[in-house]
Amino acid sequence: MILLGGKHELILMLSEGKGPKVRHSLVCFGRRRHYRKDGMCKHTEALLATMRPWHRARTRVTLWGG
Repeated sequence: MILLGGKHELILMLSEGKGPKVRHSLVCFGRRRHYRKDGMCKHTEALLATMRPWHRARTRVTLWGG
């Protein structure tokens, strides 16, 4: 899945595998200023909040845009 943010951010989510072995990767590319001190941003946090707990537990977030 590819999403575009309001100020030219690019949010990518990749799913690999099937069934109980599925893994998700989540990364947000954008200006350095939009990241928080912990490396997350509002875009990755919003996507994690909408996920079910089972999927959230299998998601790896790449901090500061990788």
